Amino acid sequence: MLATVPGKLWIEETGALVALRNASGRQTLAVDEVTAARAIDRAFAIAAANPRVTRMYVYQWKANALDRFDAGLVRPDGTARPSYAALVRDIAAQSALRWKATWSTKRPAAAPAADHVRVERPRLPRPA
Repeated sequence: MLATVPGKLWIEETGALVALRNASGRQTLAVDEVTAARAIDRAFAIAAANPRVTRMYVYQWKANALDRFDAGLVRPDGTARPSYAALVRDIAAQSALRWKATWSTKRPAAAPAADHVRVERPRLPRPA
């Protein structure tokens, strides 16, 4: 599928979905935290395998207890989920590729929603 799209690619708002709730607050989807952490590992594997992927946004840092969408790396009580450990491990493994990570709770002008982690492959100098 990536072959059909030319140029640089971003992986946006990837994350480790744990729960979805309907408008009345009833949980309609639950994913165990270990399975959710594998989503982080898969996103990094895709990015590492394709040098055209230059940026990835991991959503979301922390969900509140009754949020309709919960993909938090951190539980509502402030403790880290396995997806946080996966993110830390995957960023460390990418250090040879010279990636950098920035954390944000503000929405940049041309970026996904707030409360995300941006992982970016810096531009390398072109060969002479």
